[in-house]
Order: sequence, then structure tokens, then C-alpha cells
Amino acid sequence: MRDVESFRRRFFGAIAALSASVAAGCEASKSEGATPQEDAGGVLDVGSADGTDATDAADATDVADATDAADATDVADATDAADATDAADATDAADATDAADATDAADASDAADATDAADATDAADATDATDVTDATDATDGTGEPDVVTPPPDTSAGDVSEPVDASPATCEFGGEATVTCYTAAELKATIDNPPFGGKPGDVPYDGPLPPEACPDHTLVLDGCCNAPVGPGTLQGETCCYAYCAGACCGRPLQLSGAARVAPVAERTDWLDQPALTAAIAQAHRAALASAWRADAQDEHASVASFQRFGLELMALGAPAELVDDALAAARDEVRHARFAFGVASRIDGMEQGPGPLNLADLSIRGDLVAAAVAAVHEGCVGETLAALTASTAARLCTDASLSAELSGVAADEARHAELAWRFVTWASHAEPRVREAVAAAFAATLTAGAAQDPRDGLLAGVPDGARLAAGRLPSGEARRLWTRGLVELVQPIAESIVGHPLSVGVA
Repeated sequence: MRDVESFRRRFFGAIAALSASVAAGCEASKSEGATPQEDAGGVLDVGSADGTDATDAADATDVADATDAADATDVADATDAADATDAADATDAADATDAADATDAADASDAADATDAADATDAADATDATDVTDATDATDGTGEPDVVTPPPDTSAGDVSEPVDASPATCEFGGEATVTCYTAAELKATIDNPPFGGKPGDVPYDGPLPPEACPDHTLVLDGCCNAPVGPGTLQGETCCYAYCAGACCGRPLQLSGAARVAPVAERTDWLDQPALTAAIAQAHRAALASAWRADAQDEHASVASFQRFGLELMALGAPAELVDDALAAARDEVRHARFAFGVASRIDGMEQGPGPLNLADLSIRGDLVAAAVAAVHEGCVGETLAALTASTAARLCTDASLSAELSGVAADEARHAELAWRFVTWASHAEPRVREAVAAAFAATLTAGAAQDPRDGLLAGVPDGARLAAGRLPSGEARRLWTRGLVELVQPIAESIVGHPLSVGVA
């Protein structure tokens, strides 16, 4: 139990340290008038979900110590490893002393220790208005976007000659974002469900540019959303148009795509957060749309965690994991009400979620499928969500909104830690699970960080208005997620599977 508690503290502290480091870099760049540069950083010393040490993620001798890093007795001790009281205890998870004092927040080796992980003085005063135990809102999302004028579909789904690549018009009123992929990037995306492709259908061996474009339903945008129509062949690349949709923090995946409820006129899902920062009228519609899209995704996450709880029961998982999954669902209710409330405060519209279509919801009773889904949705998605919310809280120029984001960040960090515990338990239950988990992590790391799914909605909104509304600066999400994958996800994943992951270049 002591090892598990140590992992929790170090994991929460590492999130706080990394978000403090990124926020400090943003502040420094802003004061110098420069664009934030990517910082390769270093590997944060987090350890594994069973308390084993993975200090140097790139060191095969440290990381691949399978006897310790993958000891089923250590990890699968459900009573200790999944103690709900400790795991969800806000004093543990969000203790500013243990998890968030960032005196050396930018120092990768000390940052992970997180004893001193977020002192605003050394972290470029990036944390004054924020409790350091932030954890993130990278679950931003909207789901399968409705399209007003989609490009014409084709029965084959492949495009073998250039066609008009004009972006479609999305229901939110803006144009779809067009993303072009090389053959290698398409292969990496499609082989990485649920971020692309379809579970059970990898590796992909279908058409690639310059010959033809893959079926668009296989080319998701990194946040589980399919393009609005077939791809267009543009030289050596295939280009696809996307409307903003749900991000994969903890999406509700049904029939191969993220699903959310439509927006409806109602007030019972609206919290009333205090917003004091002035936001120019010209930017209010876009910022409110981004927050409302986040709220739809948070609302769908309630059902996602409830399904996860049922799957845990079907798989015979420890009681503490089931309890924590249900607690996470309750957290998501609060997050949805908070996000709908922020949107309402920004644009004055009283809107909440409509009915969520669950007619095709099914329970995954296979341990491999459940573990791979948890890798994507929890270990990766929730970890990056925690980093996003934590960094947004540090940079937010509205003190009251910053404090609210800190609470969301702490919740998301606990959700990520739950996923790491489940994947560790599942990996020790059956060897085939560990192999599938290793492949899922390797594919995700090879594909790299996705673009922020809110970029389309927030195009043209200046960073000052974004920070006042609790959003990250333009382009910052992808830089943050890249560091999160390398410095957090990869070392913990390698400690679970017991060997270095084979990570290629997309």
C-alpha cells in the first residue's frame, strides 16, 4: 500500500511539475514577446502504478526490470493498490504540499519528485492564482459533429484522383479544419484505435497515397472524430476535413466513434462560476462554443465511466476499482455542469445537454479490449487532460476560474491514476494483455500528440482572450501533450510492460 501511495503522490506531483514548467515557459515567452518553443524536457521520475521505480525511462536496465515492475502480487493487490479512500482522497490527490510545490518545476529530475513541484517563484510565477495540484481538462470535446454541407460521399470511401478540397461548413458556424497526412502518418493513425482505425482490424494494409486515400472512417483526428467525408489526394498526401468534436480524454465510444448528446435549452445543468475577467464581445461566441463543446464531452464521460464500472464488474476486477470508477462518473457530472456554466457566463445562453443516444451501448467483457481502451482513454487521454487543466489553471488570468480549473485538474489526475492501476492489474492477469497494452502504448507514442480539437473553434481568438477564459494559448496544447507523452506516459507504460517500448517515427 505504501508503494501505491508513493506512486500516487509522485504521479500527481509530476503532473503539477510539468504543467508548472510549461506555464513558466509560456510566461517567459509572453514577457519576451516570443513564441513558446518546444522543450524536450526530461523524463519525470514517477515510478510505476505498483510503486516500482522507473526513474530513467530510456534506460533499459532500469525500465525493463520485469521482476519488480510487473510483479502481479505487488500490482494486483486490489485492497491496497486500489484503495478508494486514498485514491480519491482530495487531501492526498490534491495536497499542495506533496503534489504541487514546484520549487524546481522546470528541472526534469527534481520536478518529478514533486515535493517542491510548484512554487510560483521559481516556476516563473505561473501558479499564483492556482492550486498546484491541477490536473487537466484535455477531455475537451463534442463528439460526432453534425455537418451542414458535407462533401459528397462515395461508396468506395477512397479517392484516387484530386478533388476540390474546400472545407465543409460545420454546424457551429465555422469551416471544418483540413488536415493532410503522408502515407506513414496515415498508417500510424489507422493502426492506433480508438484514435484511428478499428479495433481488431490492425495492422492496416489498404490503399495509401500517392495511389489512393484510405476510407475516411478510419482516419480519426486524434480526438476520436471521423472526417466529414472522403479524403482528397493532394500529391503525396491525403487531406481530410474535420469539425470540432470530442477529445479522447474519456470519450464515450459507440459504434467506432465518440458520441455526445446534442445541446438543448435548459438550466439544470448550469453551475454559475464567478468570472471577473473582461472578454471582448467579438470573441465571446467562439470561447463559449469551445466551453460548450467541452461540456458535451464531460457529460458523455459520465456514461463512459459508468460503462467502465460495469466492465470492471464483468471482468471480476477489485472492488476499489469499481468504486473509483463510479466516483469518477460523479466527478464528470460536476465537470459538465461547470463547463456548461462557463459557456453560459460568457455568451448568456442557457443551454445544457439533450438526450444521449445509448441504444447501441455494449459492455466489453474481454480483458484485452478493456485494457487497450483504458490505455487510450485513461492512461493517455486522462493524463493529458490533467496536464491541460493544470496548465490552463496556472495561466488563466481570471482568479476564480483558475481556482475552479485547479479542482477539475485534481479530479482528472485521479481518473488517470485509476486507469494506470486498472491497466497494471489487467496486465498482470494475463500475458496476452500485457502484449496488447505494450502495442497500444507504442502505437500511441509513435503517432505523437494530436492537434487541439478546439483550434477550429478558436481560430482568430487572441491569446489574451483565451487566457482570460481559461483556455491554453494557440498551439500550446500540442506542445504540452508532446511532453506529456514523452515525460509521463512512456516511462510509466514501460514500467508496466517491463521493457522499453518500440517507438518509431510516424
